[in-house]
Order: sequence, then structure tokens, then C-alpha cells
Amino acid sequence: SSSLFLGNKTHSASTTTSPLREQKQPHKTKKSKKDNMFQFAQRVGVAIQARPALLVRGSQPAWGFRAAATMRDPERPVRPISPYLRFLADFRNRESTKTMKPKDLMKAAGTEWKGLPESTKQPYEKPYEQELAKYREAFEKYEKSGKLAAWKRDPEKPKKPLTGYMRYAAEVRPQLQHMKVTEQVKEIAAKWKALTPAQKEPYEKAAAAEGEKYKADLKAYKDSGKEAAWKKKKGIDKLEEKKMKAALKESEKKAKAKEADKKAKAKATAAYNQAKMKLKRMTDRRRKVEKQAKELVKKAVTKETEAKKQLKEAEKAKGSPKLPAKAPQAKGKGKAKAAPKK
Repeated sequence: SSSLFLGNKTHSASTTTSPLREQKQPHKTKKSKKDNMFQFAQRVGVAIQARPALLVRGSQPAWGFRAAATMRDPERPVRPISPYLRFLADFRNRESTKTMKPKDLMKAAGTEWKGLPESTKQPYEKPYEQELAKYREAFEKYEKSGKLAAWKRDPEKPKKPLTGYMRYAAEVRPQLQHMKVTEQVKEIAAKWKALTPAQKEPYEKAAAAEGEKYKADLKAYKDSGKEAAWKKKKGIDKLEEKKMKAALKESEKKAKAKEADKKAKAKATAAYNQAKMKLKRMTDRRRKVEKQAKELVKKAVTKETEAKKQLKEAEKAKGSPKLPAKAPQAKGKGKAKAAPKK
């Protein structure tokens, strides 16, 4: 972990904290842009005051914000410190400001700097103007020497050729100088689309020919070791190695997450199948019990019907005594005589 020069104490920039400490920390509110600017300026001022070696050419930044992705050209002139940061370094050395919080200190310093008369600002502004004139002169020489462009891009690296469209655009653009840049782009695109394949062929053929040459030159450039040497000089090789390690770590993390997800899905599927089988067994058991119950009811009804039938037959067989049959009437006697009339 690196150290940040904040206030009169050195705070560790390590991000590792215990889970218990994380739980006890209160909810952090989002900082405004103004607070971030105060913190940035405070870091710069304190770092310069604490480590004057930072002003030496080729030195590395010590404050807590992220440094540039690549190394800084040690031959590039260093811009002088502004008058305000010079004043800020003196302001921090006062006895009355040593106990102030960084935010309050920055506000107080800014307010006092705005209220200072020009005569009081001269000790800070005059050295700055002298150093700035020297810096501009040195930077102009540095830029004209080609070192700035060489640091940004390897001059020995082959340049990628223009496409067919870009060649056509470079040919047509001088005719459209009376138009705005955005209108030029639209007009060139419309004209390119209106061209026939035969009209486009010269541009695309030239681009293809140079493209083949570019591929061969680029391969030779990489095989010669010049690209690796330039990357090492710029510090890009370390950056690429760091990115590769981060990408590998991320891919391993994703693979582990994928494997864990796969295991979780397999576990969930197994639990589902187990629950499904359990439900099926319970359903089969219930159906079996219901079937047995129906059979028992059916047997009971059949038995009751048989008992009633047997009881009825028994009662019929035993029954009550038979009544005597009526005597048959004699034939030929005819009807009975009517009673005599009185």
C-alpha cells in the first residue's frame, strides 16, 4: 500500500479492511465535485511540500490519485508550479493552520489567496513567470526535435495505409472548403455511395496493395524486436503484463462462478427430481389407499346386500301359517233365489 500525505498525518492507501470494521463503518455519502477538487489540490500541495524531489525531471508522483498509464519521458521539460500552490505550501507551514482539517484548510487558503493584494502575490507570481518562460522555450525545442512525437508513437513503426474511402475523401475535400466540416463529411459519404464499383476500384485497389505491404512491414518490425524495445522504454510492457494478469484473474473468476452456477443448477435439479419422485410415491400411495378403501366399501355393500337377501329368504321360508282355501261352488244351481215379496 502507498502512503498519502493528507493533513499532518500519513494515511495508508491500503484497501484491505476487516469485515467487522466494514460493518461498523457508517454509510458514506457521495462527494461533490467541489470536495474532490479540494482534496486533489490538497494532495498536490502537500506532496510537493513533503517531497521536493517531485519537482525533479523524471520523478514519479507521490499523491494518491492514479498515475498515467505509461511512463513520462524523462527528457520532457517539467511545467513549473503555479503561484497558488507555492502560496499553499507556505500557508500550510503556519502554526495556526497545522491543526485544521484538509477541507477547511483549502477553503481558508483559497479565500485568503483571493483577498491578497498584487504586491503580496508578487513573490509567488514572479518566480513562476520566469520559470514558465524557460519552460515554454524548452518545451518548444523538445517538440521541434521530434522527441514528443517519438515518445507518443514509435517513429520506426509502419503507418497503416488509408482505406479506399479515405483516399477518395482526401481527393474530394479540397473542393468542399466552403462547407462546414460536418457538411463535408455528409457530402463525401453521399458521393462515395453514389459511385459505381468500377469508379471505386482505383481507390480500393491502391488501398489493398498498400495494405499487403503494410502487413509485411509490420511483421518485420515486430520480428526485429523494435516494438518490444519501444514498449519497454515506455513502460507499456509492464502495463500489458498487468492487464493480461487481470484478464486471466477475471477469466478464472468467471470460470469459478460458472462452475459454481453449474453445481448449484445440478443440485437444484437433483432436489427437484427427488421432490418429484417423493410426490409421485405419495400420490401412488394415496391412490392405492383410495383403491383399497373403495374395494372395502364395495365388499361391505355386497355383503350387506347378500345379508338382506338371505334374511328376506329366511323370513319367506319361515313365514306365517297358510289360510284355508275357499270351497268350490256347485255347478248348475244357478243364482240364488230372491227373497219373497211381502
